[in-house]
Amino acid sequence: MIGLTKEADGALRIVWLLAKEDQVTDAGSIAKQVAVSPQFTLKILRQLLQGGLVRAVRGKCGGYALAMTPRNITVRHIVELIDGPIAINRCQADDFFCSRMGYDKQACRFHCLFAAISDRLAHDLESVTLEMMLSDDRCPSEFLTSKK
Repeated sequence: MIGLTKEADGALRIVWLLAKEDQVTDAGSIAKQVAVSPQFTLKILRQLLQGGLVRAVRGKCGGYALAMTPRNITVRHIVELIDGPIAINRCQADDFFCSRMGYDKQACRFHCLFAAISDRLAHDLESVTLEMMLSDDRCPSEFLTSKK
C-alpha cells in the first residue's frame, strides 16, 4: 500500500486543529481531539516544532499554537516535514542504485511513470493550504488545481 505514515496523518490533523482552534492548546487536549495517544502527539509536536510549523508556549496556560499563518502552510509542507519528499517509489531517491538500471534511472519506464505521478501528487498537495481546509464545508478535493 502506498500512503501517508501515521505520523504524517497525525501531523495534518494536529496542524489543522491548531489552525481551527486559533489559540494555545495543551498537548492533552490535542491528543484527545485528534484521537491519538498523548505520547504519539508529543512525538509529532516535537517534529512540528523543529520544522517551525508550531510554537510552544510555556507556563500555566501553556501549550502549542501555529507559528505560521494557515495561508502559508500547505498540505505538502506538512507531509514533507514528517515523511520527506513526495515519492511513490524508493527509486526516486537520488542515491538509490537500481539493480536493473544502475544510476541511469531515466531509462526505466517505471521510474519515469512513478516520477510523473509523484510530481503530480506533490503539485496537488502544494496547491491546498491550511486556510483552504478551514474555509468552508466543500470537499477539499475541490481545491486541487490539477482537477479539471
